[in-house]
Amino acid sequence: MGNNETHHVMILEHGITGNHKEMGYVAEALRREYRESKNEKENTTLLVVSATCNDHNSLDGIGNGGLRFANEINEVLRGVVIKIIRDNQQRECNALSVNQTNGTSIALSILGNSMGGLYARYALKYINWNIHAHVGSTLMNVPVIPNVFVTTATPHLGLKNFTYWKVPRFMEPIAGWVMGQSGNDLFRRNTRSVKRNKVINNNHNQTPPSKVQRSEQYNYNDIIEQLSFDVEFIAPLSKFRRRIAYANAFSTDIAVTTATAAFLTDDDNNDDDDRPCCSPVYSNDYNPQDSDDSRSSLLIEGDENESTRSIHMFVSKCSEEEENNNDDASRNHQGSEDTNSVPEYSSVRFDTATTYCSSFGKIKKSSPSVSDMARNLDSLGWSKHFIDNRPHIPKLFKRPNYKKRESSMKKNLDIHEENNKTHTSCYSSGELKRCLSGNGWDGNTLPFGHSFLIASTRDPVHKFLYKSARPFVDQVIAKEVVEEMLQFVPRSEDDC
Repeated sequence: MGNNETHHVMILEHGITGNHKEMGYVAEALRREYRESKNEKENTTLLVVSATCNDHNSLDGIGNGGLRFANEINEVLRGVVIKIIRDNQQRECNALSVNQTNGTSIALSILGNSMGGLYARYALKYINWNIHAHVGSTLMNVPVIPNVFVTTATPHLGLKNFTYWKVPRFMEPIAGWVMGQSGNDLFRRNTRSVKRNKVINNNHNQTPPSKVQRSEQYNYNDIIEQLSFDVEFIAPLSKFRRRIAYANAFSTDIAVTTATAAFLTDDDNNDDDDRPCCSPVYSNDYNPQDSDDSRSSLLIEGDENESTRSIHMFVSKCSEEEENNNDDASRNHQGSEDTNSVPEYSSVRFDTATTYCSSFGKIKKSSPSVSDMARNLDSLGWSKHFIDNRPHIPKLFKRPNYKKRESSMKKNLDIHEENNKTHTSCYSSGELKRCLSGNGWDGNTLPFGHSFLIASTRDPVHKFLYKSARPFVDQVIAKEVVEEMLQFVPRSEDDC
């Protein structure tokens, strides 16, 4: 297998009412970091694609947008395989036999920004994980292996009860009027129940009849809930080698708050009392071998260790000491107007413990809450990054020099550690929410940080406003994501 080739494919998806141009700098940063980090001896390539299928067409719901995204991903993957075949033919290596992979694999990574992260989670069900393509007499079958799944400021828990300011229930229909079905989806106010057997699989891999019959007895209240509990969405998400979520901290994001971007909820919180009761899709007879999955886990009723599924372990902290790393900033931020200093920001990373189970959980008797959704996502294992971007977004008054003030992020966490000497490195979901979400507008910093995480370039105005975020994208997102991508090791299906 010495001639094994790994083709890294990174697909970028923009947010609601956006376009593929908003991911322009992220794509540039990823390509640059890959060129600088790749070992010349490694037999790998990288293709970064900014999806265009939802350009100016993102108000018809998560399901429609997710299906369009899945179709574009499948087209990109098939194009990669066709290119592999043609490159082999040009090198006069046209000795491939029918159905031979020649040790070639595709490592698929996805980065979804804002609502694009929900599109990506929906699309996973419809991705072709084995690509068949032929050119002339050469037929190739290349496996697609999930690698890194990334979201930036994505409302994983929806927006209901997670808005910047409390939105009265009677005003929620306005979201449907302004944002169409997408608004209804985000505020989880669908009037119809969502059934698995109602979804059409454009992948031509139809759900087996046995599964369809099982799914008919379960209803979801909304599509956000479906994404959080349905085996057919959770299982492929669990197969990614790494899952990373970036969230703005301290009430700096008026569009997507910290709690929903990092799926944090108050401890022992059941906050959906006004929802109709239903039976969630916990399949107690689901066989992981049906979808070749051995890593997913749903909440098990009565599990004594259920609370541990949302324990967040402190990993690293990045703050003002990064400002001394000017050489790396200049190297990574080529083309920037200001490469003399690293931007003032601080971030902190927590990892949830990956849960390995051989089967999915039992059916819960009560309607699932938002806390259940958060714990279920946490059980897959995530790295969560919380970003303090206040020095880079508009403010009403002059802010004290960043170097002379103690980071609120560091202060909050250190205080917590001092008060919990026996448990200094682990935090519950509720503790992180209280420490890092903020208490609303601070009276000075305007909450316009939503596009900071990707240094949005969707139009000339965004490109100008968020140019100061480019070193952050270089040093935090691109650096970490590419590093994780390059740790990929081709493996057989038995190793998944």
